[in-house]
Amino acid sequence: MKTSQFFVIFFVLYILESRITSSAGIDALENYQLGLQFCPIPKTGSTITHTMLCDIHREYRGIFFERKYSSDLGGDNDCKLNDWYPEHHKAFWAKRKVPLKFTIVRDPIDRFVSLYGSACDQLKMCKDRDIHEFAHWVNNMRKQRGAAARKIRDGEGHELYRWIFYHALPQTSFCNLVADRERSCLVGLGFRKGFQRGLFFI
Repeated sequence: MKTSQFFVIFFVLYILESRITSSAGIDALENYQLGLQFCPIPKTGSTITHTMLCDIHREYRGIFFERKYSSDLGGDNDCKLNDWYPEHHKAFWAKRKVPLKFTIVRDPIDRFVSLYGSACDQLKMCKDRDIHEFAHWVNNMRKQRGAAARKIRDGEGHELYRWIFYHALPQTSFCNLVADRERSCLVGLGFRKGFQRGLFFI
């Protein structure tokens, strides 16, 4: 997917007057030296967001770099490979006293279709299931409890199931978004009616 398409189909969710930490969900909050805190949610453009945060960090620290424009980005950007340049301490602007906490959320249907494309079309993890069979399979996986859940977690091929299960979790499983949803400001373009309600289930 091209960079421009990400900005058309994604919301930017700013978490206001609250902490993005979770006791019940997944505490995925990342802290950045320039006064930002980011909660990465699978299949919502986290890779390209990490790339942009790396670019901003290098500008903040005055580190020379050449911008890279590509639709084929990997998870290990230059900042991660260089341990975020610990030898650079100079700051080229004053960072926020109170960090800005944000995440990016995606239309749930678009997000699920993207998961199907990654897991089934690209990685061949789905044993020829079409998207409807895949949805049924994932839903059954999410409903498992006790011994059945342990079999998925620890049984043969468990890494495959855990990867799909993690990427299929509702977006509000991350960073305590369910508890904070009344204090969240949704800003974005082009989402279907009822999107916010659907966000909390897909």
